[in-house]
Amino acid sequence: PESKPVWGTTNRGPDIVFSDSNRCAHRTSGDSWGVALGAQEFAGDDIVQSFRWKITNSHMYAWVGVASPDVPLSSGPSAARCRFGIAMCCDGEVKVLGEGHVGNCAGFGDGDTMECKIDFASKSVTFTKNSNTLYVHQHPSVSGPLHPYVTLGTSGTKVTILDASACISEPQSSVVGTCMEAVPVPAERLLKAS
Repeated sequence: PESKPVWGTTNRGPDIVFSDSNRCAHRTSGDSWGVALGAQEFAGDDIVQSFRWKITNSHMYAWVGVASPDVPLSSGPSAARCRFGIAMCCDGEVKVLGEGHVGNCAGFGDGDTMECKIDFASKSVTFTKNSNTLYVHQHPSVSGPLHPYVTLGTSGTKVTILDASACISEPQSSVVGTCMEAVPVPAERLLKAS
C-alpha cells in the first residue's frame, strides 16, 4: 500500500508541532520563524514531481514551497540561505530562499488546493491553485534533492500535505517515424522518503 506524504519529524524548527499522522504542521508560538521539511525527497533528471497542500487560517507569515535539506530550520524565507529553495506566501509573493523577491501572483487561502511541481528536466518550479497555474520559476539552480518546505512566523496557521506524485517529463523533442516502448520508472526514482 502507498503511504501518505508527511512532514519529516527530524527536519523541523522551533516549536513546530505535527498532527494528523504528521501530515499537518503548525506552531505553538508566533515568535520568530519555524521550518518543517517534508519526508519526501524530490530528485531526478527526467521526472516531474509535485506535492499538494491546504492551509488553515492563512496568514502573511506562512510560506510553502520546496527547499534543499541544508535549509536553516529557524529562519524566514529571506534569511534561509541554502543550496536552493523557493516558496510562496499566502499573499502571492514568491521568494527564492535566502535571495529575496522574484515575483507576485494571486495569493491563496483557506479552502484552496495548492500544488508545487518540480520539473528537473526544464529546471522549473510551478505553483498552482485549484489546478490553475499561478507562477513558474525557471532557473539553472533548480536541482535536487528537494523536499516540501513550510516556514511559519505565526501560531494560528496550519499547513497539511495532501498528496505527492511523480511522472515522466514531457519530451523536449520528438523523433518522427520511431516507435518507442513505454518503460515504467522504478518506484525508487519517483519519491523517496528520507
